[in-house]
Amino acid sequence: MNVFWRLGMNISANNPYLHIRIITVLFDESMLTVRLSDGRTITIPYYWFPRLFHARAEQRLAYQLFGKQSTLVWDELEEAIPVEAIILGIPDQTNSARSWRKANGYGFVDEQVLELVEA
Repeated sequence: MNVFWRLGMNISANNPYLHIRIITVLFDESMLTVRLSDGRTITIPYYWFPRLFHARAEQRLAYQLFGKQSTLVWDELEEAIPVEAIILGIPDQTNSARSWRKANGYGFVDEQVLELVEA
Protein backbone atom coordinates (compact mmCIF):
# COMPACT_ATOMS: atom_id res chain seq x y z
CA MET A 1 0.00 0.00 0.00
CA ASN A 2 1.37 3.41 -0.90
CA VAL A 3 0.59 5.27 2.31
CA PHE A 4 1.43 8.72 1.08
CA TRP A 5 -0.35 8.44 -2.23
CA ARG A 6 -3.53 7.32 -0.43
CA LEU A 7 -3.42 10.41 1.76
CA GLY A 8 -2.56 12.65 -1.19
CA MET A 9 0.80 13.63 0.27
CA ASN A 10 3.97 14.42 -1.59
CA ILE A 11 7.13 13.22 0.16
CA SER A 12 10.33 14.98 -0.82
CA ALA A 13 13.74 15.87 0.57
CA ASN A 14 12.38 19.35 1.35
CA ASN A 15 9.73 17.94 3.68
CA PRO A 16 10.01 19.78 7.04
CA TYR A 17 8.57 16.78 8.89
CA LEU A 18 11.18 14.21 7.87
CA HIS A 19 13.11 14.58 11.14
CA ILE A 20 10.08 14.17 13.43
CA ARG A 21 9.53 10.69 14.82
CA ILE A 22 6.67 9.00 16.63
CA ILE A 23 7.86 8.17 20.16
CA THR A 24 4.76 6.92 21.99
CA VAL A 25 1.30 5.80 20.86
CA LEU A 26 -1.60 5.54 23.32
CA PHE A 27 -5.20 4.49 22.79
CA ASP A 28 -8.30 5.15 24.85
CA GLU A 29 -11.97 4.52 24.08
CA SER A 30 -12.29 7.26 21.46
CA MET A 31 -8.87 8.80 20.82
CA LEU A 32 -5.40 8.03 19.53
CA THR A 33 -2.63 10.01 21.27
CA VAL A 34 0.82 10.32 19.75
CA ARG A 35 3.90 11.81 21.38
CA LEU A 36 6.43 13.12 18.88
CA SER A 37 10.19 13.53 19.04
CA ASP A 38 9.86 17.34 18.92
CA GLY A 39 7.95 17.27 22.24
CA ARG A 40 4.43 17.65 20.91
CA THR A 41 1.60 15.40 22.00
CA ILE A 42 -1.29 15.21 19.55
CA THR A 43 -4.64 13.53 20.17
CA ILE A 44 -6.78 12.43 17.25
CA PRO A 45 -10.36 11.11 17.37
CA TYR A 46 -10.83 7.67 15.84
CA TYR A 47 -13.58 8.94 13.54
CA TRP A 48 -10.88 10.69 11.49
CA PHE A 49 -9.86 7.18 10.45
CA PRO A 50 -12.99 4.96 10.20
CA ARG A 51 -10.93 1.76 10.19
CA LEU A 52 -9.63 2.68 13.66
CA PHE A 53 -13.12 3.71 14.75
CA HIS A 54 -14.49 0.24 13.91
CA ALA A 55 -11.45 -1.70 15.14
CA ARG A 56 -11.37 -3.71 18.32
CA ALA A 57 -8.93 -2.56 21.03
CA GLU A 58 -6.54 -5.43 20.30
CA GLN A 59 -6.54 -4.52 16.59
CA ARG A 60 -5.61 -0.92 17.40
CA LEU A 61 -2.74 -2.16 19.55
CA ALA A 62 -1.37 -4.23 16.65
CA TYR A 63 0.37 -1.30 14.95
CA GLN A 64 3.94 -1.03 13.70
CA LEU A 65 6.15 1.99 13.12
CA PHE A 66 7.75 2.32 9.69
CA GLY A 67 9.93 4.82 7.89
CA LYS A 68 12.26 5.64 10.79
CA GLN A 69 9.26 5.82 13.14
CA SER A 70 7.46 8.31 10.92
CA THR A 71 4.40 6.24 9.97
CA LEU A 72 1.90 4.24 12.02
CA VAL A 73 0.77 1.13 10.14
CA TRP A 74 -1.94 -1.41 10.94
CA ASP A 75 -1.56 -4.27 8.46
CA GLU A 76 -4.75 -6.06 9.53
CA LEU A 77 -6.80 -2.86 9.21
CA GLU A 78 -5.07 -1.73 6.01
CA GLU A 79 -4.52 1.66 7.64
CA ALA A 80 -1.45 3.87 7.71
CA ILE A 81 -1.02 7.33 9.19
CA PRO A 82 2.15 9.29 8.44
CA VAL A 83 3.50 11.81 10.93
CA GLU A 84 2.67 14.61 8.45
CA ALA A 85 -1.03 13.77 8.66
CA ILE A 86 -0.85 13.78 12.45
CA ILE A 87 0.91 17.15 12.62
CA LEU A 88 -1.17 18.82 9.92
CA GLY A 89 -4.47 17.41 11.21
CA ILE A 90 -5.32 15.55 8.02
CA PRO A 91 -7.92 12.80 8.44
CA ASP A 92 -8.30 9.86 6.06
CA GLN A 93 -8.96 11.48 2.67
CA THR A 94 -10.38 8.47 0.84
CA ASN A 95 -13.86 8.85 -0.60
CA SER A 96 -15.14 5.99 1.54
CA ALA A 97 -13.87 7.65 4.74
CA ARG A 98 -15.37 11.01 3.76
CA SER A 99 -18.70 9.35 2.97
CA TRP A 100 -18.66 7.43 6.26
CA ARG A 101 -17.92 10.58 8.29
CA LYS A 102 -20.66 12.50 6.50
CA ALA A 103 -23.22 9.71 6.98
CA ASN A 104 -22.36 9.43 10.68
CA GLY A 105 -22.33 13.15 11.48
CA TYR A 106 -18.54 13.51 11.64
CA GLY A 107 -18.10 15.57 8.46
CA PHE A 108 -15.60 18.41 8.31
CA VAL A 109 -16.33 21.87 6.95
CA ASP A 110 -13.62 21.56 4.30
CA GLU A 111 -15.12 18.28 3.08
CA GLN A 112 -18.52 19.95 2.72
CA VAL A 113 -16.92 22.84 0.81
CA LEU A 114 -15.02 20.38 -1.37
CA GLU A 115 -18.27 18.58 -2.22
CA LEU A 116 -19.83 21.87 -3.35
CA VAL A 117 -16.81 22.70 -5.50
CA GLU A 118 -16.78 19.24 -7.10
CA ALA A 119 -20.52 19.34 -7.86
